[in-house]
Amino acid sequence: MQRFSPGSLPLSILLLSSTVAVVIGLLAAPVAAAIYRCDAPGGPVLFSQFPCADSSDPESEVRIEKLQALPTISIPPLAETERRRLDALERERRAAAAQSARAAQRQAEVLRQRREQQQLRCVAARVARAALADQRRKGYALADARALDRREAELEAELRSQC
Repeated sequence: MQRFSPGSLPLSILLLSSTVAVVIGLLAAPVAAAIYRCDAPGGPVLFSQFPCADSSDPESEVRIEKLQALPTISIPPLAETERRRLDALERERRAAAAQSARAAQRQAEVLRQRREQQQLRCVAARVARAALADQRRKGYALADARALDRREAELEAELRSQC
């Protein structure tokens, strides 16, 4: 078995290992971020990760060396009265939602019934028009002509407007 000492390693392996060590060292370094403060004339102050449009102002760049964690707020647990009140509000919300759903179902049912009635009226008007045409083919008295014409006009108007 051959042993390698630092002096006997090829130059490419030494360069590669030192490059990897430098990259790992850079990755472990604290993160520095540049934040730019942009003051718009007569407008709000904007903070951005990009330089301002008028980047001639060197003081607009604010450097942050280490990002701090945001402080947390601990919230105490709910008291029993608060929990009961929240439960009651949730029950009321669910009851209102159920009532709204029932109202929507009733409305949908009414609309469905109206459509069915409309379809039945259309079928009845078509059947009556066919019967009228059949009666005209078979013949009719001259005295019935005006009544047949009026009924035919009514049926055609109903079919045009409803069906």
